[in-house]
Amino acid sequence: MVDLIDTELARQGRVRTGPPELVRRWSISTVLLIPTDQGPVWFKAVPPVFAHEGALARWVASAQPRHAAAVLGSGPGWLLTEGLPEGGRDGTGRQEGPLAAAVRVQRASIGRSAELIALGCPERSPARITADLDLLVDRTDLLGGPEARGLAAALPELTRLLEEADGDGTPTVLVHGDIQEENALWTGRSWALIDWTDAALTHPFAELARPLMQATPGQRARAEAEFTQAWADVLSPHAVSRALRLAPVLGAAHQVGNYVRIVEAVGATDGLDALLREWVRRLLAATARTAPRQARGLM
Repeated sequence: MVDLIDTELARQGRVRTGPPELVRRWSISTVLLIPTDQGPVWFKAVPPVFAHEGALARWVASAQPRHAAAVLGSGPGWLLTEGLPEGGRDGTGRQEGPLAAAVRVQRASIGRSAELIALGCPERSPARITADLDLLVDRTDLLGGPEARGLAAALPELTRLLEEADGDGTPTVLVHGDIQEENALWTGRSWALIDWTDAALTHPFAELARPLMQATPGQRARAEAEFTQAWADVLSPHAVSRALRLAPVLGAAHQVGNYVRIVEAVGATDGLDALLREWVRRLLAATARTAPRQARGLM
């Protein structure tokens, strides 16, 4: 790994000036901070299930450079990026939050799905999510009894809601999938998004699930306003309203599919299986809240 880093730094005309510092190591990534003669850089290694992250990070840096770290090198399963300016993580007093940056990346990806799929980006349209959930119902090795039974009971209504989302005319876009404090850095002039391991091509409003998990009413209103404004020139007001209503279901379903993929690839370690079951419960709760009243009695 160190030889690879030194080779890539040499290609950039840089020299490592000290030993790599291990920042994090767990089942889905190893992250190193590398001192160089031109400032620190970051190295990340991931398992094969995330082998495309470097290519996606490079694409984002090209499409929206102010919202990404510059990519110095990448390959299947690894990524080397420029260090970002120290602007803090909270962006206190800023007029927009990290979701606004995510929306700009989404808009830049409209009409470029084939290009992103060629880079290895997973495709998780509402129709694909529906098919995955149908298979998950029988995966008692992944779900506990209550979650499996609940998902089986909710599947007809879930299918209807996801079909409704699939037919609203919203383009499939690149969704980060894990907008949270650790993955958004205020550089002093804009929000930069890092960690594209959970990224997929899907419905843009699925992006709202993760950042709104523990949002205050004010934060929720701001996020929904950002998405409404961003998509007002593409979707009708009715379509935007419907997408906001379906966002909790879309987002939770996306997260369920993502964690199934991760657990099957790296195993039920580091609490990943518990996170899968937690998102199934969130999906069931979101479905119950979103379903028409007459359908709720069937679930």
